[in-house]
Amino acid sequence: MFHTTKQCYCAFCRSERRIYRKKHVSFVDASLAAGASFLLSIICWQDLDPRAIMFFAFGLGFAEIFILVRWRLSIPCPHCGFDPVVYKKKPEVAAAQVKAFLDQRREDPLAVFSPLQLPVVVKKKGKKGARTDLRV
Repeated sequence: MFHTTKQCYCAFCRSERRIYRKKHVSFVDASLAAGASFLLSIICWQDLDPRAIMFFAFGLGFAEIFILVRWRLSIPCPHCGFDPVVYKKKPEVAAAQVKAFLDQRREDPLAVFSPLQLPVVVKKKGKKGARTDLRV
């Protein structure tokens, strides 16, 4: 059976979480929209009518929007606020989002019950192309 969610780890805080795999409509979704538009055509006009194409287009558009929004809302990490989609386009904006999320979390009194252990980034001094190592 095909699973709709996928286990993964956050690239920033390394916490385990689930994200939705499906990003766009599939053949199954298009088939369901076609079947629903057929039934709505039968209900509305008691016959298969070409106006059912409107129902099909509306159903397919609604399904695409729903699936895309569901996928996009599952991407940011619920523990640290890191968003890899934003990070790929603008790393500075992603860093500001994480800082704002962590500041908001620091203000929340219930955050004491779910501690977040972030990795510490240590920059080694040395040559021009120095590596950064993560220390946990």
